[in-house]
Amino acid sequence: EYSFFSALRACQRRLGGRPIGVFFIHTPVHPRFEFWVRCACKARHQGLIQEVGLSNCSAEQVELAVRVASSLNQRIAANQVGPMHPSMRQLV
Repeated sequence: EYSFFSALRACQRRLGGRPIGVFFIHTPVHPRFEFWVRCACKARHQGLIQEVGLSNCSAEQVELAVRVASSLNQRIAANQVGPMHPSMRQLV
């Protein structure tokens, strides 16, 4: 968790100290997805970021992220969807 917040604060400094508008958690290949959702929600609570977003998540991952965020009185603001990641099997 320390490395997440350290990197986030460094990014914030590069942005002139302003909060990050939307922090996207990119997946589908993310081994510690729930951990990163928790960290991002904590960062939003601390005012380091304004919104938490997801990128290319499955329906199950979105549901998990919403449950985790809700348990921390936070929310998921966006789910950016693009072409399937090459390592994911695309259903036709």
